[in-house]
Amino acid sequence: MDIASVVATTLKRLFPGVPVNRETQADGSFTMPSFFVSELETQATSKPNEEQMRRYNFNVVYLLDPNGPQAEQNALAKDVILSQMDYLTDESGKELYKTKGLTTDINDGDLSISFYVQVRMQKESGAPFDEGQMTHKEGLKDG
Repeated sequence: MDIASVVATTLKRLFPGVPVNRETQADGSFTMPSFFVSELETQATSKPNEEQMRRYNFNVVYLLDPNGPQAEQNALAKDVILSQMDYLTDESGKELYKTKGLTTDINDGDLSISFYVQVRMQKESGAPFDEGQMTHKEGLKDG
């Protein structure tokens, strides 16, 4: 499961025309403005009923347009992130994963966004948690 791709899709939907990268370019350069998505550590907790809870942690950096006003760019991007990124979504805007722990900070003039998503995995069949044998489902409790 590639949750980082869903993060990139969400950012592309919220910021059309702004490139989203997951790796540095071969020459180490970046297009600016752009987003750089880093998947941090992932924690997995096994449950007694053959389920597994996974927590995927992310950091996203918004690399500003060097020719524009930094404070204004950061404020606008931060407002969109905090007001519209409650869920990671697909291209159509369908909500897939609830974002949790959403925080923003300014580092070296660029906006840094941190959050995590928690996903419940269920074993379908075969050996525990074999690749391709997992499904996931998300819903809101009492919702």
